[in-house]
Amino acid sequence: HVATNYRNMPVRALSELGKMLKVARRKLADVTVPVLVIQSDGDDVVVPESANAIMDTIGSGDKTLLMLEAASHDLLRNNIQNTWSLIDDFLEKKTKLKDS
Repeated sequence: HVATNYRNMPVRALSELGKMLKVARRKLADVTVPVLVIQSDGDDVVVPESANAIMDTIGSGDKTLLMLEAASHDLLRNNIQNTWSLIDDFLEKKTKLKDS
């Protein structure tokens, strides 16, 4: 997608991405650590509903989904809705729980 620096996608890279996604999908149930999934409800690159599929499949009992109101795929790069702070808060909370 031109707005997210995907002007060119080499065929080999696209093929490798497809392989990686297949492996990742199979491994989601094995994830047991706390998980934070952040998705934009107006993402024009990744279907927003995919976040729910990840949440349904992931094995962790401690998982959080943040669906942000934004028409962008670049939540991190552009720090949309303070994405970095949301991640920091999640990590800080989980670290405090682990240490107590």
